[in-house]
Amino acid sequence: MVLRSRTNSIPVKSKNLPLTHKSIAETTKKKRELQSLISKNSSLFFFACIFLLGIAAGSLVGGFTRGTILEKLDFLFHASFLSRSADAYSTVFISSFASSFLFALGFLLLALSVWGFLCTPFLLFFRGFGSGLTAGYLYISFGWKGFLYYFLTILPGAGLCGIALLLAAKESARVSRSIGMQKKPDYILLFNRFGVVLAMLFCSALLDMGMNFCFADLFSFV
Repeated sequence: MVLRSRTNSIPVKSKNLPLTHKSIAETTKKKRELQSLISKNSSLFFFACIFLLGIAAGSLVGGFTRGTILEKLDFLFHASFLSRSADAYSTVFISSFASSFLFALGFLLLALSVWGFLCTPFLLFFRGFGSGLTAGYLYISFGWKGFLYYFLTILPGAGLCGIALLLAAKESARVSRSIGMQKKPDYILLFNRFGVVLAMLFCSALLDMGMNFCFADLFSFV
């Protein structure tokens, strides 16, 4: 008679089962955290998409733009790469800060308007369009040389400026909607946050000047 091994009748528990449950729990937790983050900052994600759409549109149009047009738009977007290379560094700083300050002031005025939150995305799109305009022109006209110039000289300051204006747009829309719903907004908080935005714009202008000092002389577009 052949005796059955008793060990074959004993069910063996999978050692990977607890790990599987743990990984599923961690994945579910991460998804919930991501959903919570998006829901809490939905307006910021919305404005970021608007800004990126503006950059994409400006990049496409930049390929058909002439350098003289960028010269005329320099006071709005600090878009003239020729003036960056030729002007004094203090002029680069003033031009960079002044162009971004105009948009910050626009967001502040929209925050004090009942219908300002409807215009905020358009103003942000316009700023993104100007940023993409220079990038598209430099790449189409000068190839990788223009792209490298944009990446080293313009992008660092423009990136910090873009983050500051995203925060300004979010705060502007929040206060404008509260006015529309006949709620008394906290103006002290509004001006404090816009003070932080101005500080960030000041740092972005300094960064713009610093990157221009380090890399602008390495490129020639004449």
